Amino acid sequence: MKKIFTFTAILFCNVAAVFAWPINIPHRIVEFGVSASGGFSNNTLKAEDFLKKEAVIDTAQIAEFVPDNGFQINMNVLASSFFNLNLYDGFHLGFEAGVEASGDFNLSKDIFDFLAKGVNVGQTISVDAKSDSDAFYYMNAAVGWNTGSFHFELVPTLVLPLVHAHAKKAKGYFVNEADGSIVSNVTLEMELNTITSMQPFFDDNFSSKKLTDDMKQGWGFDIGFSIERPIFDMLQGMLYARIPVVPGTLSYSTLMKSTMTYQVEGIKSMFESGTSSPEWKNEDKVYSEEKFKLSRPLRVGGQVAWRPFGRWISFDGMLGFGIKYPYTSEARFYAEYNASAYMSIAHVIGVKASTGYSDEVFKHSVGLILNFRVFELNAGVSVQGGDFANCFKGSGAGAFATICVGW
Repeated sequence: MKKIFTFTAILFCNVAAVFAWPINIPHRIVEFGVSASGGFSNNTLKAEDFLKKEAVIDTAQIAEFVPDNGFQINMNVLASSFFNLNLYDGFHLGFEAGVEASGDFNLSKDIFDFLAKGVNVGQTISVDAKSDSDAFYYMNAAVGWNTGSFHFELVPTLVLPLVHAHAKKAKGYFVNEADGSIVSNVTLEMELNTITSMQPFFDDNFSSKKLTDDMKQGWGFDIGFSIERPIFDMLQGMLYARIPVVPGTLSYSTLMKSTMTYQVEGIKSMFESGTSSPEWKNEDKVYSEEKFKLSRPLRVGGQVAWRPFGRWISFDGMLGFGIKYPYTSEARFYAEYNASAYMSIAHVIGVKASTGYSDEVFKHSVGLILNFRVFELNAGVSVQGGDFANCFKGSGAGAFATICVGW
């Protein structure tokens, strides 16, 4: 009985290895392509709040829907070009270079409660804001191969951080005076860590040679890898990871400070035209050469693809986590997941719908795939947001497109 069970298990694994398709099925032997995607979202305001003949600002309603962690805005951009060579027995060789950027801004809930409900005479409220934005340039080389029923993929990547923008101090004070007027004072202190000095940009003395020389330094290193094999017939599984090994270095710092004072007759006056404008005072920028270490987020997870009727229909699932600013005191953990369904007609026309949470944003997308072997277009749109339900109400949007040529 034991021998029969062992023989059945071996036969089952071999059959699975023969009939299970890899999660990312190559469409061409050799191909060149470009890809771009981007999105912008928030966790409170929806499309219906703006798409009106006459916009009405209901501060009480806005305050009700702002989460306890505050009003959040997120953005993400990715653009790349790539080359892939896919040969017999799972051998894959690829090269990719591109730019990726992301950013978020958070404003504490206190300001919305103040606008909706006000405060007692003479009472002071404090409002905080946070902001972080990063941009990277990267170049990688990927190599993949089969060993038995396993497929391995190794992706070493050179990463050059371009900019890190961080709100070191963003604080506001609001006081309700005895006569009903509102006095506000805002202090903003923003630090830019950059690959090259920002002083020539602000002084209109930019030098492309200086930028080129600076970009020769500060490179970091990531290593990505994945292990894939059939779990059973029609179900393919993969474990993946992207581990920052050497952080990149930003060598220049620019510190910008601004203060704002503002006084109006009341909350209503803050939203009416004709009122006095806020008075901003910008201090001189402070430039310095200061080293700042920056890595792309660490990512670890697993993915499966179930194809019950062959290649033309697939159900995929992904579950993992990421760590932003790994190996630092600012490290931030977040979960990631994605579920998608893909269906094609004769492998020429395909439709893919997905829902997931990545880069700390919920995304629901639908895309159209046109594959004529020598040319492929994969494009679509998405709704995005910091809240799952509000995504469907237009709290954010995005788009993506990939074009490939080859054979």
